This record gives sequence, C-alpha cells and structure tokens, in this order.
Amino acid sequence: PARYLDRLLPEGNARSLLERQFRVPRSDTFHLLEALGRDCAGAVVIIDADERPTEVFDPPRTVSDAEIHERLRALPTHPLGVDDRVRLSLAGMQAKLLLTQLSSGTFALPTGTTPSTHILKPGITGFPGVCANECWCLRLADRAGLSASNATLATFGGEEVLVVQRYDRVADDDGVLRRVHQEDACQALGVPIPSKYQYEPDGPSMRRIAALLRRIAADPAADLDRLAELTVFTAAIGNADLHGRNVSVLYPSEGPRLAPVYDAVATVMYDQVSPELGMAIGDARQVTSVSAHDVLTEMRAWGMSSRRSSRVVERTLDRLHASIDEATSDVPAAATVADVVRDRVALLQQTLRTAS
Repeated sequence: PARYLDRLLPEGNARSLLERQFRVPRSDTFHLLEALGRDCAGAVVIIDADERPTEVFDPPRTVSDAEIHERLRALPTHPLGVDDRVRLSLAGMQAKLLLTQLSSGTFALPTGTTPSTHILKPGITGFPGVCANECWCLRLADRAGLSASNATLATFGGEEVLVVQRYDRVADDDGVLRRVHQEDACQALGVPIPSKYQYEPDGPSMRRIAALLRRIAADPAADLDRLAELTVFTAAIGNADLHGRNVSVLYPSEGPRLAPVYDAVATVMYDQVSPELGMAIGDARQVTSVSAHDVLTEMRAWGMSSRRSSRVVERTLDRLHASIDEATSDVPAAATVADVVRDRVALLQQTLRTAS
C-alpha cells in the first residue's frame, strides 16, 4: 500500500514545497495525503474517517483567464495550484495546474471533493515549443486512431499552455462527474518507490506490462494490440521518455484496459534529453536506433505471432503517415516536429519491408 500511495503524490521539489506548506515531515506519505488526498489520480479520495464520499460537490468558484495566468505563474512555489481550499494531488515532476471545466466551458477551482477534469501544463524553460510538441503528438495519435488524451493549446496572459482533459473523469447522462480508477504501471506492478524504478532495468518493461495486460485485461488481445500501437507510436515520434509512470491501466465498469496515450513528447527535438529509452524496445536501448525489427522483436516477446505483429506495425505506421498533415493542421506551431516525425515514420516503414 505504501508504494501505491506514494505514487499518488508529486515528486521532487514540488513534494518538498507541499510538505513545508502543510508542515508535514519529509517523506511522510500518509500525512501529506491526509492534507491533499481529496482528489487523486483515478477514483481515489482520501478524507477524514468521520467524512463520507459524496457525489454532491462544493459549488464551483469560476476562475477568469487572468486568475488562471496568476496561478500558472505561482506554480514554482504553489505546486498543482494547491491552497487552503484546493486540496488535490497528482504525480509527476512537471509543473501543472489542475482545474475543473463546467458544462459551460468555463474553468473553476476543484475545491473540496470536486473532481478536477483538466490538467494545464505551461512551457518548460530550455524546451522551446514543448506545449505544441506534446499537443501535436497527442493529436497525431488521436488522428491515427489510437486512444489518446484530448489535448488543446490555450493562451493565458500571453503564455502558451497545454490543456489536457483527464481520461479518468467522465460525466454521466445527468452531467454528474464520475471518477474512473486507474493505476500506472509502477503501481500496478508494485515496483519500489525511488524514481529510478520507473525506468528499466530497475522498473517496468514493455514485456512486464504486456504480461500484466494478459493477466488482468477484460480483452487481453485487444489491449496487446493497443500496447503494440503505443510502442510503434513511441518509436515513430522519437519519445525516449516512455516509462512506467507514463503507461497506465484504466478500470472502467466494463473491466480493466490499457489507458489512453498521455505524456507523449517527441524528445528527439531536444539535444539535452538523453536518447536512452525509458523502456527498451526489442534490442534497442536508444530511441535514435529503434528499427521496425526491434518493434517486431518486442511484440513477439509478448507472445504475438509474427503475422499479427507485422500486421499491427504496418497498419499503425500507415495510419500515422496518413495523419501527419491533419495533426499539423490542428497544431501548426509544431510543423518542425511534424517534419522530423514524417522522416522517422518513413524510415520505420523502410526497415519494416526488410524485417518482414
């Protein structure tokens, strides 16, 4: 339980700031979640023993674009937008602001036990165009028929921000928000807490995730295909940062399944990012050296037949190639990323012909 709960919290300096803000001893997971746990990843809500979970949430307080900008600027000292009324938690190192979008489209603060619905991610110093990069990658996945988080770009106070809709929040027919449980691969596999364990060789691998899906997924064959598509997509966009925290299992009413694609960035666009893959693909350990043969080798290690794996790789590459212009129309600011990915897809298609 400690490993699972610890991974509900932000990491690094953000966690240290929150520990100081709420006067919680360093590394005291339980007391920090006592302060922040009213809205966590998935369906987890942590409240006092004398409280009861409710579906009648606090009246929302809407926020203007100007206030959103102020809260985004304050993230270095107020992680996640947490304050006296907003008590929530989300894992990760990157700065982000969590808000609730009302049916009118207006944003509000997720106070009390109100679920947050959207994650706002500002740019990162030293990584030019990273918001457009991630938005384009997610739009490419969606256009190509992969299940992916819905992402758009917005501007607050003249600064570009990535706005991502949470896939673990859904509205029912009456418009009431529901939380859908999820676990990232580190939580689902029970790997140790230090951050190095989200990467191979210490943390999850694609093969361990495939074995997990075979064991628990409501439709294992369909989910292995989805995992294969994610693997092809990761190689195609040049994302070295796919690791155990960036792959999750969703638990809807119809049964466990692989969660949509999220946190997808073409890291090859940034020289300061190591090309070392968070999780190996076949025999490849660096994103710059992944070939179609490596992708096929990885999939066959999961128990997929040669014919089926070749079919999934070919189909996914064809869809990605056909969707690049549409994604670029959605996010024109990422045209340079599109050019790089177009070349990568073509190279993977070329190596597929020699590998099959």
